[in-house]
Amino acid sequence: MGILEVEGLKRSFGGVTAVDGLSMSVEEESITGLIGPNGSGKSTTFNLISGTLESDGGTVVFDGEEITDEKPYTIARRGLGRTFQQARVFDEMTVYENLLVVQTDDDKDARANELLGLIEMHDERNSFAQDLSGGQQVLLGIARTLMLDPDLLLLDEPFAGVNPGLVADIRQLLVTLVEEEGKTVLIIDHEMDELSKICDEIVVLVDGKKLLKGDPEAVREDEDVQRSYLGGLQ
Repeated sequence: MGILEVEGLKRSFGGVTAVDGLSMSVEEESITGLIGPNGSGKSTTFNLISGTLESDGGTVVFDGEEITDEKPYTIARRGLGRTFQQARVFDEMTVYENLLVVQTDDDKDARANELLGLIEMHDERNSFAQDLSGGQQVLLGIARTLMLDPDLLLLDEPFAGVNPGLVADIRQLLVTLVEEEGKTVLIIDHEMDELSKICDEIVVLVDGKKLLKGDPEAVREDEDVQRSYLGGLQ
């Protein structure tokens, strides 16, 4: 049994079905990619798993306990953290303050300093978040989520619009989190090349359903996946 088990998950908006009986699992201490054409249900799936949307059916089980339709803050406290397509940082706070504001524990200063080292942003600790590059804001957003020490990270397009140098930094950070801190990562992204470099498995969604799950090479070579991307993944 994986750390995350989704079974028969459904969600419609009016007459449009966004997620249609989706079943998938994520193994502990792995990196799993979630890809699909625009409108395939990727972000809706994240919203259902993290509690920002209520489902129309199905179940979500995290670390052996059902969390279907629980409140987002309850799910976060259980150890499931997420980021969003747009980095949600406090623009007028410093990098360091952005980390401290999400944590109330006595050791939050030590954890914040540890994470600044992990994302290699000690030099920017007193910079305002609004002055960071897009890639640096992504790193800060991931670090903020890590302040709560989640077991599972859901990352929504962490490579989108990020310069190649920082893409490599984000990629290395994710590998480090899995290999050295025992985290599990589920990523939505359109960058098949980047996902292929770090993912153990990739799940392909089409029309809210799982088309295929497999290792990156198998997914890239699958003819149905090629057709779903209007010309194929290059």
